[in-house]
Amino acid sequence: MCTQCKTHNQKHATASKPKVHFVRRGKTYTAGDGEIFRAQAGSTVVAQRGSTGVYLDGSTGSAYEGSTFTAQSGSVVHAKYGSIGRARKGSTIIANYGAMVEDEGGAKIIMRADEEEHKVPGSMVSSYTQLSAMERSLVDHAWGISKQAYCPYSNYPVGASILAENEAGERRIFVGCNIENASYGGTVCAERTAAFEAVKNGFRKFVTMAVVCAKSPGSSPCGFCRQVLREFGLNATVLNVFNTESVVVKWTVDQLLPDSFGPNSL
Repeated sequence: MCTQCKTHNQKHATASKPKVHFVRRGKTYTAGDGEIFRAQAGSTVVAQRGSTGVYLDGSTGSAYEGSTFTAQSGSVVHAKYGSIGRARKGSTIIANYGAMVEDEGGAKIIMRADEEEHKVPGSMVSSYTQLSAMERSLVDHAWGISKQAYCPYSNYPVGASILAENEAGERRIFVGCNIENASYGGTVCAERTAAFEAVKNGFRKFVTMAVVCAKSPGSSPCGFCRQVLREFGLNATVLNVFNTESVVVKWTVDQLLPDSFGPNSL
């Protein structure tokens, strides 16, 4: 290769290297599509679609849909719907439902309800205090029964509670936990143990239910459980406990299992 070609390639490489915007103390910056930023202590950065950056100790900001960020220890970031981030130990993330934030361990993640323009099935988020007295009772029952889970193989204790109604219009709460078996096919999930207890006692109209995994809140019913719940409560509300502060994501069974097969399919 001739000297001229080498020089041309070096210039081309230098020109194509992405520029990093260092946002210093006291400054506010909006990062646009394709921009890379590093928010230093005392700065504020708004990350728009297509931007990528790091929030360092002492920085704050908001990450919008389509942006990617890493929050270092001591930073505070509001992760909006559709943003993707990694939260390091010591960082604080205020996350709207619909944000994808990976907690690397030791971060504080606070769930918030989604903004109105992004309201979709399953994005209705409520804090424990916003729930009705009956809903809080169901959440409490789910947490309580999760302690009775028999899960030596998965170490994944789940508790569920169901408010169900009988033909006389009476309502009762039934609870269940997951019960595992060395022959894995014999395992029964918490939602189904609660459902079977209700049906056995003649309460076959499911109204509302709560489910929580005590060690890893945020999971929702498996497909098998969704089918069982659909049998007795297509329009029942499911309170999916999302974190240890009992923030709840609300669904209906119909939203969890759309276009489902049920009794009217036969």
